[in-house]
This record gives sequence, structure tokens and C-alpha cells, in this order.
Amino acid sequence: MRILITGATGFIGSQLGMELYREHDVLGVAGINPRLPDFPTRRLDLTQPGAAEELLSSFPAEVVLHAAAMSRVLDCETQAARAERINVDATATLAQQASTKGARVVFFSSDMVFAGDTGYYTERHRPSPKNVYGRTKLRAEKLVLEANPRNLVVRLNSVAGAAKEWGASFTDRIFSEISKVGKVPLFGDQFRSPIHVRSVVAAVCWLVGREVSGVLHLGGPQRLSRAELGRALCRAARIDEKTIVENSYLTHSQAALMPCDTSFGRGRREVELPELDVRPVEVELAADYREERILP
Repeated sequence: MRILITGATGFIGSQLGMELYREHDVLGVAGINPRLPDFPTRRLDLTQPGAAEELLSSFPAEVVLHAAAMSRVLDCETQAARAERINVDATATLAQQASTKGARVVFFSSDMVFAGDTGYYTERHRPSPKNVYGRTKLRAEKLVLEANPRNLVVRLNSVAGAAKEWGASFTDRIFSEISKVGKVPLFGDQFRSPIHVRSVVAAVCWLVGREVSGVLHLGGPQRLSRAELGRALCRAARIDEKTIVENSYLTHSQAALMPCDTSFGRGRREVELPELDVRPVEVELAADYREERILP
């Protein structure tokens, strides 16, 4: 199968590429990163006119995994026009061109399309984003699904696990802060359904070969606070859990932009796709650091 992966030097895109390249004809698309991963990748700015059409003409993909995005919430707030151009306009153009060429799109969205007032969200809940990032993702979802009924929107929820040379993750940030200052403040009252990147890659590899369309939530089976996830990471790496200092997200200067609880409830994956099993993030983290400590 010919698979195009945007965001190929990002945390998720790079790991998808490395795994799918084992069995498929893969082409990654990267922006300005000076280093490229160990699978075929080309540099291209998808916001430029004609870029998506040229790309899909030169590489007639059957599936497009669109992982490229401007994803930092505060950056999107301060650079709203750029976020709109990258997250919405480029996505819409790519989806339209893919439809014209007969390719199916798997678009990676986010739990941030929800306000976070209730938690336990399923695909049936009505989105109501409270920040620019969430609003751009929601608009892009609509345009992707309108472009082709075969397309799939995968809403991810707090992806954990170490980056493999490209991108950065929650896990990397925690270890970096521990190394620098010995303590890491994390919110004890902000909840997600964290999923390990290995689980994301396995799920997407499974989905690529199946005609699953519409919106699908992909998170872990546990509702954890940021602090709980940090402590789980410490346990896995055999680091003192006291390095995690619990505080409130309400103390953050931009708390109004931060949803409190965007955890996922029992939705399509559990009901319609029982084969698509996702192990608890704690189990996956333990597997990462089973042999030795990550820090001295």
C-alpha cells in the first residue's frame, strides 16, 4: 500500500513512518527540520499554493496520514492566522486533492475540541472548543469529512512515551525537568485519557487496512490527571514519585484556555471495534523502562 505521512519529523508522524515502512511504500512529508527520518521523506510546505496537488500527483498515495499541525495551544493563541493557515487551510486543500486522486485521509485531531466541563466524552458529544487550537482542529475535521465519506478523523488524547529522535513528548519534558531542577510541577486537577505512542502506532497500522470512517476517539482506558501520569512515569522508570509536585491548572496565567477534563468515555472503539484494544498507559510505560532506570 502507498501511504503518505505528513508531519514525518514529528513525535507521532516519525514513529508511524518507521513502523509502516517495514511493509508499505511510504513517503513522509516534513517542513524545515534539518534532519530527516530513516524512511523516504521530502521537505514540502503544504501551505503553499499547488503543493498538495503536486505531492499527490508525484506520489499517488492510497492513504494519507495527516499528522502535521501547529499544536502548541499558547502558540496558536498568539499566532491565530498562522494556526488557521496550517491547521485548517492546508488540511482542507490536502483532503480535497486526496479525494480527487482517490486517496483516503486519516486526519489526526485532538481531545481539545471539547470544552472539558464534564469529561468522559464520546463521539456522540457535541464539541465546544475553548481555544484557537481546538477551534482550528474542529473546523479541519468538518472539512476532511466533507471531502470524502471514506475519510477518518482520529481524535487523540494526551499521547505519552519517549520520542525516538524526532519531535518531543510529555515523557521527554518530564525527564528533562527532573534532570535540570529535580522537581516537576504538574496539574492534579486536569484530566485526560493518556495513551502511549506505541498504542497509537499499532492502532493506526490496524486502521490503515480497514474502511473505518467518520470520527473515532483514540485514548487510553484510564482517566488520569497530569500529576497521576507523571507519577506513573516515575514508577515505570524507578524514580522517586516525590519529584512530581502537584498543583492546580487554575494557577496558570492562561487557565481560561485550558480544558479541565477532556477524558474519553466508552465510545466507538470499545463498542464497534473491540479488536482495537488499547493497553493502559501505565502498562506501556512500564514496558519502556523495564530493564533499567532512565535517569541515574
